[in-house]
Amino acid sequence: MLQDAQVRYHHTLDDFPSGYNDAVRSVRKLIEGAAWSDVLGWLEFIFKHPRCPGTFAATIDGIMTDCRLAYRVFDGQVICPIGSDAERETIEWAFLDLAATEFHGARAHLRKAAEELTAGQYADSVHESIHAVGRKGPGAERGAVESSCRT
Repeated sequence: MLQDAQVRYHHTLDDFPSGYNDAVRSVRKLIEGAAWSDVLGWLEFIFKHPRCPGTFAATIDGIMTDCRLAYRVFDGQVICPIGSDAERETIEWAFLDLAATEFHGARAHLRKAAEELTAGQYADSVHESIHAVGRKGPGAERGAVESSCRT
């Protein structure tokens, strides 16, 4: 996973650390020296990696909760800013509603909106949010997406 992240963010393997301790130091340097949006983006990349341990996102979410960060992990792979517990609950319900229906396109737009918001790309986040609430499957009745917006 770390090697894949190195390629994605630095476009090189030349200076990839070969030993475990060197790799840990490299990650620590990134976390300590990078902008917050880069660190959160790096974490989202790791969450989506096929070899990411199943409990890693929940562990990070627990740390965010314990540290009272204004961010939480949603849907096991998206970090999103939150302003209150009620807001967190609404976002969780939106992802759950979309997972339980045929609104897979809307769920993808909601994930992308959260990613863009976390990255500070506010216009892109609004654009994706509009698509998330306007997205319906063929022949779908009004339901999950609309009800989550009224919460």
